[in-house]
Amino acid sequence: MKSFLKFFAVIYIPIVLVLLWVFSYSASRMMESGENELLSEMHNMWQILSQYENHREFNLSSHNVLQQISKNTTLRVTLIRPDGVVVDDSYLEPGQILSMENHAMRPEVAGAMVSGEGHSVRFSHTVKQDMMYYAARLGSGMVLRVAYPMTYVAMILSTWREHVMLSLIVLLIAIGLISLYLAKRLTRPLFQLDEIVQQVESGKEDVHFPAFGDPTMSRISGLIYRIYHSMLNNQRKVKDERARLKQILSTMEESILLVDAEKRVILFNQNVEKHLGISLNRGENVLDQISDLETLTLLRNVLQSDEDYFPRLNRGGRFFEVYVRDVKTDTLVVMHDITERGRYDVFKSELVGNITHELKTPMASIMGYA
Repeated sequence: MKSFLKFFAVIYIPIVLVLLWVFSYSASRMMESGENELLSEMHNMWQILSQYENHREFNLSSHNVLQQISKNTTLRVTLIRPDGVVVDDSYLEPGQILSMENHAMRPEVAGAMVSGEGHSVRFSHTVKQDMMYYAARLGSGMVLRVAYPMTYVAMILSTWREHVMLSLIVLLIAIGLISLYLAKRLTRPLFQLDEIVQQVESGKEDVHFPAFGDPTMSRISGLIYRIYHSMLNNQRKVKDERARLKQILSTMEESILLVDAEKRVILFNQNVEKHLGISLNRGENVLDQISDLETLTLLRNVLQSDEDYFPRLNRGGRFFEVYVRDVKTDTLVVMHDITERGRYDVFKSELVGNITHELKTPMASIMGYA
């Protein structure tokens, strides 16, 4: 599942980021285009208004004409003297015009004074909204400034955003569905390979290897298939060898015990359990599996001693000849029951002693006559 989500994220997120960047860039370009369009319209309006008679002092009749234009078009018209004093403003009443600040430092007015024309977009503290200003110097030296509220551009941008946002949402959903399909298509072979590997690791013998359309995945699957069957063959060989070894050990009279460096049981035959009177489990510590103190002491002495031969160890009245050999890091213990041989040796000694005793008297008589 994590791989699927990663593939989906790798496909989907970059596309979404690109689309968002395109949307942001397009909005910026649309804003710029709207401002240029509005500026062009304002320039045309300035050309028309510049034909009117412009007074260096406030003129009520001219003011009424400008106010009427503002009511019809929302265009703000301002007439400014070269020293920055506002002569007329179509948005204000005559009494308010006298209290207006000097406009010589306004960006658009300063630009008109220096280079003949200037424009700017800024917040107007007089009308309390964002405005676009265009100002140009008249032949009389006066500056005629026109301004439009930025609501025009905002309206264009809002309408554009509504249409584009809907299209963007539909596009993102479509891209998401396509990304899900591609992620599923790309990760499906990986999931199949992962399932195969899990079955192989669990030791399952009947593992199904599906056909892959992708050449690379087919080669990987083929490699796993060959490794898997090689592993099965090796397991069968090991199993057969173990069975053969177990059969050989079961026919031996000696007791065989193989433990690792941690005293864990690796291999043993039935005679060990029979002679020592214990029950062993592979993989467990041999000393932990012995409850009889005598047997535990015997085996601990054998495993912990530096000697490799014990000619006569007694366990419950039985005698064992023990050989200890190191097999790499493991320890092999071979125990041979010599109890019967010991009894035979005792019998032989007693027999020889009796025969010798019985022969002493006749031999003495014969020697006396001689």
